[in-house]
Amino acid sequence: MPIYLDSYPPRPYDVLGTVYLNDTKVEMGYACGRAKALGADAIIATSKGYGGSASFGGSYTTGNVYPGGFNANNFGAGFSRAMTKMQLVAIKWRKNA
Repeated sequence: MPIYLDSYPPRPYDVLGTVYLNDTKVEMGYACGRAKALGADAIIATSKGYGGSASFGGSYTTGNVYPGGFNANNFGAGFSRAMTKMQLVAIKWRKNA
């Protein structure tokens, strides 16, 4: 299915509906499926922007105690990802244009 980003199709069309996405990397397949269910021939991306970020992380500590002292080791990892928002318009080509 054609997706028009930052441009409009070169031929006449009718608007069938709008699909809103919160994370374009994950949901573009969902948007195409919804547009096809509406009978769309193509999608136009009308707006996009930053929707926030998600961060995940964790750590753990190990240690040993022995006579006269102790030692400890700390290990950690983190993950951060930008989230985007997008509004998509499902369109159908006009037959009599």
